[in-house]
Amino acid sequence: MPNEDDRHLDATDVTQLLERTLTGESSRRVIGHLQGGCGPCRERVRDGLRQAGEEAAAYGAAFDRAVGKLGQLFAAERRERDAGAVLWRKLRAHPSGRRWTMVSNSPKYRTPGVLEALFRDYREGVWRDPAEGLELGNLAILIAEGLDAGKIRASWLADLQGEALATAGNARRVACCDGEAGRLLWRAAQRLSLGSGDLLLEGRLLTYQGSYAQSLGRFEQAARRFGQAEQTYRKIEDVHLAARALVARAEAIGHLHPERGIRLIRRAIAELDAARDPYLELAAHHSLAWYLNDAGQGGEARAEVGRSAALYQRFSGDAVASLSRAWLQGRIDRSLDELDPARRSYERAWAGFSELGMGIQLTMLAIDRAELRVAEGEFGSAASLLARMAAQVRRWGVNRDTLAVLRRLHEAVAARQCERASFRQASLAVRRSWARAEAGRSAR
Repeated sequence: MPNEDDRHLDATDVTQLLERTLTGESSRRVIGHLQGGCGPCRERVRDGLRQAGEEAAAYGAAFDRAVGKLGQLFAAERRERDAGAVLWRKLRAHPSGRRWTMVSNSPKYRTPGVLEALFRDYREGVWRDPAEGLELGNLAILIAEGLDAGKIRASWLADLQGEALATAGNARRVACCDGEAGRLLWRAAQRLSLGSGDLLLEGRLLTYQGSYAQSLGRFEQAARRFGQAEQTYRKIEDVHLAARALVARAEAIGHLHPERGIRLIRRAIAELDAARDPYLELAAHHSLAWYLNDAGQGGEARAEVGRSAALYQRFSGDAVASLSRAWLQGRIDRSLDELDPARRSYERAWAGFSELGMGIQLTMLAIDRAELRVAEGEFGSAASLLARMAAQVRRWGVNRDTLAVLRRLHEAVAARQCERASFRQASLAVRRSWARAEAGRSAR
């Protein structure tokens, strides 16, 4: 993507500049571009000043004063961000409890710069450690509530406080505190409505809202939110974030409607920036192969896995990525009636997921393994596997829907009254009831 400061101002930029309604990110871009000395754009703004009624002899001076004042304002805010980043690095080095005490006791840490640095850390790392994300969300609210409103632009203050609420809400969603998450995300939307209208923040909130809807099993609603996030990111010409929203949208509905998932993922792959998020590239290609297989295109799914070999190799040290590939290969082998390779792939994935204690993967893989055993005529073995899985799920204390699905499937297998479609329906039901596990990966 080209440097944002090199992009010329359009009519909307000029109008919003003169009306002082530019968002925070747009203001920095526009003012930086004008201060860089772009003649055509400076003349465009002067024309706007003339049309706004400035005296001919005064419009040039008015323009220079306006640009100079805004330039000073954003230069000061840039210094604040730089200083805050330094403070946050020092703060981050302490244990979480100590961080909370330091922020509570010292106003020097309750600044916009520290808060924005915290937001960056959250976005880059929360999906890897939900507990850490929850702590960062709580700390964000503490800092936001302690900001000095007399020293911060009102719109920037609303943006910061709104993003703090959104961050805390998303962190609670990942931690499965859905009631608190919903309340915080609602408050975030209310606060951001009083802010600068920054489209980047709007897209971020929509993504969090989509993930929240997905965690509640409202998949179509989640898909709509992710679609709105995509369109918002396109307005600021960030095609990578738009592609990421497409991947999230596909994850929300692709397992139920694989053909739609295929279309969305293919659009995303064409636009995502692998340098910004290498794991997203792998996840997108993996999902594409999965949806192709679910749509009855096993051969094309196998070809997609082959084309993605270098991507999988890049993450060869990631156990989950390697095991997910083995599971997918087993599903593809099964769809192509290659039962022996399917069994070996399933067994490899089962051993790895068991070692890692990954419940949803084990539950869904148990359904796939049982389906394979039925295909081989081993109804008793399949029924025993499902019974053991149901007992395991009961010990985990997961939701009753998952247990009910396994019990019904076990009864059908034991009575030899199951069809292949029964296993797919059971797998989809389990995925829907365990949606939090998938939603936790979708929005960073």
